[in-house]
Amino acid sequence: MLLPLLKSLPTDPHFMKYALLSSQPTTAGVNVVISVPTIVDEATLGFYNVTIEAGAALTFDPTQELEFRAANILVSGRLEIGSETCPYKGRLTITLTGDETCFLIF
Repeated sequence: MLLPLLKSLPTDPHFMKYALLSSQPTTAGVNVVISVPTIVDEATLGFYNVTIEAGAALTFDPTQELEFRAANILVSGRLEIGSETCPYKGRLTITLTGDETCFLIF
């Protein structure tokens, strides 16, 4: 089941703060799987593969200045950066660091 489109942040009770997901990595260069709706509310390390599973969502706190780095981002769920009813007013930089030798194989 997909959640309704993003309506409010960062207090939307449907979103888990990234820092509270104890199973998520705390070192750079690792794979991350987002399996529940998740909000990034603090700086993160550079990841290798970020997978957003079906039914999950990844969004960013618009009250923070954030940089998110990953070699690859695979979206089966939702990657949300604001919406019509909740425009993103923060400062966010998403940097993809992969190259032709750095890709996912399915």
